[in-house]
Amino acid sequence: MHYQITDPMYQQMIVAAFDHPSGWQAQSNVVWNYQNSSQPAQLYAAAFNPQGAEAIEFLPVEACYWLEPNYGFQPVGSQKFGLTLLPPMPAVEMMSRWLIPKYRNNRQQLQVVSIQPLPQLARMINAVELQALPTEGVGARITYLENGYAFEEAFYACRYQFPPTYGATTQHNWGGVRIFAFRSLLGKLDAAQPTLWAIASSLFYNPQWQELFQQVSQQLHGQFVGQIQAGYDKLRAEAHFQQQLTAYYQSTRDHQSAAVAHSVAQQQELNAARSNSGYSAQDALGDATFFNRTAYQDPNSQTGNYHYDQGNHDWVWTDGQGNFFGTNDPNADPNLGSDRSWTLAKRAR
Repeated sequence: MHYQITDPMYQQMIVAAFDHPSGWQAQSNVVWNYQNSSQPAQLYAAAFNPQGAEAIEFLPVEACYWLEPNYGFQPVGSQKFGLTLLPPMPAVEMMSRWLIPKYRNNRQQLQVVSIQPLPQLARMINAVELQALPTEGVGARITYLENGYAFEEAFYACRYQFPPTYGATTQHNWGGVRIFAFRSLLGKLDAAQPTLWAIASSLFYNPQWQELFQQVSQQLHGQFVGQIQAGYDKLRAEAHFQQQLTAYYQSTRDHQSAAVAHSVAQQQELNAARSNSGYSAQDALGDATFFNRTAYQDPNSQTGNYHYDQGNHDWVWTDGQGNFFGTNDPNADPNLGSDRSWTLAKRAR
């Protein structure tokens, strides 16, 4: 069977496609967030055997950055413009310290059985879009319990890193791409591997959508750079340029979301279609089962995007300013000692 991943934001343009066995089911989700100017779109997809436990999951790009020197404006692990602040690390370390904890740390009795480098992973899965980008592949085997069943899973990713950019600080852009995972019941993964590898290696991205993604990214970045340049011109005319530069950087970052919101005003009507009425019970079930997340309304999103709570917490609080707090403790109240008001977030479905 041939499955197409489409983008509802851009007239159902085909994003990518992959093959899966007859009788299997597949689903996908393309989420745009124009405030994340460096990584404005994220792709999720999964295929699974409804008659068994075999499944494959395609996870979004994990884009990271690191500044030298790091002045501590943002804590390590925080996100800015769709990028996560993390120091560059080898692929094996990226898998053990970042990817497995992020996506599977809530599984019961999680054990990392093995992690090993796979230098030719991009070639093994026919990732033609990575041909011009040097990558370092890695694979891991983990086991865990879920809903009373023992599972084993093979986790894969390609690590990339761009040449550093120099200025007042040196910025390193790196991360994980083509992240995917196979899973089956414990003891049955090896038998399912040929089928799952065939699915993984059949994934092919539409070059037209990739070009669209780059155009949107460049447009958002260009607006941000133009705003900074205007600030430079103003500050150079003042006597205390160096003393004011740090404060200006922070002010520009804090107001960047307003500039981005203006650039995407023409998308507001289309985004409205992605309200609660467009988020079905099947979508919620798929998110909980295969992505281990729950969608919540985001009062701070001007583009109608949801906040996805990883781990399906029992309670999720929001301060209405884009910050969320998930917990399984019924007594936890983020309002205690807080400088803002927190309310329970409303589920999308």
